[in-house]
Amino acid sequence: MSKTSYSALMTVYRKVVPQHFVESTQCVLTQTLPTDNFVIVCDGPLTSELEKVIERLQHCHPGVVDVFRLSENVGTAVATQKGVERCKHNLVMKLDADDLCIPERAKIQVSIFDSDPELSICGSYMGEFVDGSNEPSQVRTVPLEQDDILVYSRRRNPFNNITIMYKRDDVIAAGGYGTLRRAQDYELYVRMLHKGYKARNIETVLSSARLDADNLARRATLNNLKGFLLVRWTIFRNGYSSLPDFIIPCAGQLAYMVLPRGLRGRLYQKLLRKSS
Repeated sequence: MSKTSYSALMTVYRKVVPQHFVESTQCVLTQTLPTDNFVIVCDGPLTSELEKVIERLQHCHPGVVDVFRLSENVGTAVATQKGVERCKHNLVMKLDADDLCIPERAKIQVSIFDSDPELSICGSYMGEFVDGSNEPSQVRTVPLEQDDILVYSRRRNPFNNITIMYKRDDVIAAGGYGTLRRAQDYELYVRMLHKGYKARNIETVLSSARLDADNLARRATLNNLKGFLLVRWTIFRNGYSSLPDFIIPCAGQLAYMVLPRGLRGRLYQKLLRKSS
């Protein structure tokens, strides 16, 4: 077993379902390679139910669960950056407060970093499941090797964010998370790739995300579209992508916005997803 230590990082805000939060935190705390530093950033005031979950976690895992509270909701990017800076180990396992990961996730990713000292980012395939059934019904695939990641990243996020483990020092050296409200992870990863940091994905489902009736609706909102356009404009303006790389995915997102909901659902299932 690897002797390399790692931190786990999760942000939570008041709209997270308490039971989902319980399940996600238990995935962290039951890893076959346990962490001694689980940083939970509270992005603004939480509900009493979420506070009770945190209280139990701190009681049951003293010295492991490190809770950092922000007085107001500042958004995922700023909250995550605060968490990155608070992590005490260089390797950071990134999680969302409503996803699930396999018990061997940390062991697998830490061993990959141990075998490649130049690696900065490691992700994987991601499962998606309907709430109530923890078995993935489909899988979101991503490019695996550095060259393919670089090409793919010019138009789409080459990583599944909930599967990421990265080096804290490299994230900070690259400028950390910005202030974007949406797609902030994509913008950070592109910035790191642009600066020459090494990345890879593995052909294994390490984490899975919930699908619910609101997923497609959220993807088709005006705010989501604005965030999508802004991050791609930022990437283009910084010289990472070409004009076609900017125009083509933006046109695709606009087309997706006007499709009927049922057709959006079929397109979503086919695009980079396969039945598990």
